[in-house]
Amino acid sequence: MPEILVKNLICRYSKDKPKVLEVPELKLESGKLYFVLGKSGIGKSTLIETLGLMEQTFEDTSSLTFNVSKTSIPDLIRLNDDVRISEFRKKNFAFIFQSTNLFSHLTLGENAMMPCWIDDSIEKAGVEQIEQKVTDLIKSLLPNLWLKYEDKCKDLMITNISGGQKQRLAFIRALATPFKILFGDEPTGNLDKKKADDLIEALLEEIKGKEKKLACLVSHDIDLAIQHADEIIGLSESSDNSSQMAYGTITGENVYFRDNKKWKNQSGKTFNEESLKDELFNLLK
Repeated sequence: MPEILVKNLICRYSKDKPKVLEVPELKLESGKLYFVLGKSGIGKSTLIETLGLMEQTFEDTSSLTFNVSKTSIPDLIRLNDDVRISEFRKKNFAFIFQSTNLFSHLTLGENAMMPCWIDDSIEKAGVEQIEQKVTDLIKSLLPNLWLKYEDKCKDLMITNISGGQKQRLAFIRALATPFKILFGDEPTGNLDKKKADDLIEALLEEIKGKEKKLACLVSHDIDLAIQHADEIIGLSESSDNSSQMAYGTITGENVYFRDNKKWKNQSGKTFNEESLKDELFNLLK
């Protein structure tokens, strides 16, 4: 059963504005890593923000279902039930933003633990486990800091670390959160290939573990997507005959999944890595 099921999703920034995104159907399953690719302005961030319930941009006729809850999310939004939506996000989601959203007055360790401290459902024993997880993640994903500061690394103020290290710390913070679904918006955009690969490998280990989880990342990095994704969701451009205004859409032809050493789209067309790169490069133009 899919973790997220989307049907007839239409997003607008306001009711009197043209639609910016249309998704007839989309299934996202636990235990899988999804990459969302498309050119700038096509609606990638809108899709992530909508799935993450951060923006109430979709129309009432849209269907958005999470199998972690029997709750109808559109119904909650129609009822303006912001409290229950916020609780749902806190209980189930983790986020990695383009801007790291770290607190400059807190230490490295305090920033990584922040989502856990604000979640009152985590008992003391759980917090202790998460603290150890944070320590292990810092040790593996920030090794240059670890070697310099050893066991005092968590006490380092983040004003003393680089932009790339802050981006990795934001990743660590998300991985330490007891999430079911993780959303990322260009989470490796400022990192070199080795550091980006390390972060994605850590994420894959988390989502493919004993408790299957789901991750969906917006990216412009075709090579990173082909190397690591279980499925690649391409956003292409379309327009209405009535308004002629362009918007992003997802069709079976631009959703790609692994099939042994090949890739296939939902329309049955087969690709090797090079032909898929060409396909995705044209999508990003």
